[in-house]
Amino acid sequence: MRHCSRELLKVFTNVTLLLCIIIFTVVKFWDIDTKHFEIDDKLALNDALHQYRYLIDNQIQNIELVNYYKNIEHSNKKLMNYLAYASSETNNTMISFLNKNVKPNTFHSHNDYTRQMPLFEALSLGLTSIEADVWLGTDNQRLSVAHRETDLLNYPLRDLNDLYTEPLLTMLNDVNEIYEHFDYNSNTTTIAKKGLYHESENRTMFLVIDFKSEDSSQTYTRLMDTYLKPFIENDFITFFNITSNEMSWRPITVILTGNKPTDLSIIDKDSETDKIGYLGDSKRYVFPEQMLDNLTNLDESSKTFVASTSFSKLCMACDISPWKVILRGKLPARGLRCFKKFIDDAHANNLKTRIWGVPKSLLGFSKNFWRQQIDDLGVDFINVDHLSRVLSYPNYDHN
Repeated sequence: MRHCSRELLKVFTNVTLLLCIIIFTVVKFWDIDTKHFEIDDKLALNDALHQYRYLIDNQIQNIELVNYYKNIEHSNKKLMNYLAYASSETNNTMISFLNKNVKPNTFHSHNDYTRQMPLFEALSLGLTSIEADVWLGTDNQRLSVAHRETDLLNYPLRDLNDLYTEPLLTMLNDVNEIYEHFDYNSNTTTIAKKGLYHESENRTMFLVIDFKSEDSSQTYTRLMDTYLKPFIENDFITFFNITSNEMSWRPITVILTGNKPTDLSIIDKDSETDKIGYLGDSKRYVFPEQMLDNLTNLDESSKTFVASTSFSKLCMACDISPWKVILRGKLPARGLRCFKKFIDDAHANNLKTRIWGVPKSLLGFSKNFWRQQIDDLGVDFINVDHLSRVLSYPNYDHN
């Protein structure tokens, strides 16, 4: 009898353990793969949701088409009719279609190129920071967009120009009737450029270029000479005047991250004439991202705007076990205080902040921490992998 009881207990224990494993596996799968928050159907969402659904449901899905913007513009009769609609419409542009009545927010479209429609989905929801990972081609003549170098074998036509710079340039040209406005700070009349947000024409969009190749210098050269030059020529890109120490904001602000060049002599030097500035015009058109967990050696001369780091590095700096935090399901009070200190230090240096690499977990940690960044830490750019989460905080703007 005693032997039988032990056997039954053993079987019960094994079955219980198996059930626990199954339950946790289901929870883990849900946490990682569920792309949408539950949204109350009775809630009156703004136009962003409808535009977002329209884009996904009605537009082309093949992001490998070489001329991406034109295919979006011409692939669907409804959209063609919209863009050709009524000459009386003063803002009949792709920008007005994408985000009219949508307030810009400070969410960051992490690995934006993984969307069904890169760039356009983020703009339709008002995101003001968009990230693309780039690899230098073997011929040093092009930059391809992918997270891993092996991905380029499967998606050979993911050129930075096709997915980002050409559609951005086209949309900016569409909306940009150069107009004068009065600068009340300096009492002068200046020329301004319209940006990518219908409801906030002077708002800049941060284009975050994540360098993946080992040769950062060659990657930077190709970025400047091929991809950013048209923006510079059209005065669409934010720049810092090295001589006068003045910032001039434009519709696009380029942030460099990853394996970026950190030596300002590379970023600013005109190799042909030795004049100041990459183009010899005393201007800097790109801004290296700073390390949020290490601002002690902050180079003020870089005039950058953003500091970021990974969740694991912040845990290490705060002497906190990331695994214990994940098992708790959220960052504890001590962790919040320590993380907040890094955020506050960055803000004291006029830097916007971003935390990436937040792990998925069995207990929904990523969703909980996503809210803690907004409600408790005051992080400026919230890393977003699933854009539907933006709809839970449509008006979050830490500008």
